[in-house]
Amino acid sequence: WYNMTLTCVDVETIDKRGRICQLGVAKVFKGEVIQTWQRLVNPGFPIRDEARLIHGISDEMVKDAPRLIDIIPEFMSELTAGGGIDILCGYNLNYDITHLNFQLGNFFRDPIRNVPKFVPLVIVGMGNVGSGWAGKGRHKQTNVARHLGLPVDESKAHGAGYDAALAGRIMWHLREYVPSDPWVANNLLIKTKIKQDLDFDAWLRRKEAKDR
Repeated sequence: WYNMTLTCVDVETIDKRGRICQLGVAKVFKGEVIQTWQRLVNPGFPIRDEARLIHGISDEMVKDAPRLIDIIPEFMSELTAGGGIDILCGYNLNYDITHLNFQLGNFFRDPIRNVPKFVPLVIVGMGNVGSGWAGKGRHKQTNVARHLGLPVDESKAHGAGYDAALAGRIMWHLREYVPSDPWVANNLLIKTKIKQDLDFDAWLRRKEAKDR
């Protein structure tokens, strides 16, 4: 996959239900960002304060933005630009896919169905990668980028287009930790994610037992 283009996606949401207020797409080739796209979306509901404090998007900013249903054609055109999707990537791609599948349905689901999927956050959680990094929030995207020596523009961080591009750049810098065959890498990341979730659940149960 080292000679394949990463199609990177990111969503910003307004609440725990994952209602989308911004979409971002980036095309990244060998760590170089070759295309970015970002659009605000009117979610039709007030943006919760805790979400606004993360991404900085306010009700005022989205009041005249298109609804999600109206922006689907443009989003899908950007997603499949350049001959389609070689590999789908997102820093926390499982989160993005969950909400895009739910809110866009087959418009999104069909083009990504038979595409390898890369999740840098899963790689960072591997024992031989970021588990030994120190500091609170060490696995957050911007902190990972800094750890890898990548420049971060704080004024643009948490913008969906910027975060999508940053995910692709991070993935390229983590390439040594996954196989070069895209489907072998995809399957490794699926198995690793399952193990990470099981390990986290076990840790949570031990913590709850200890706190009783």
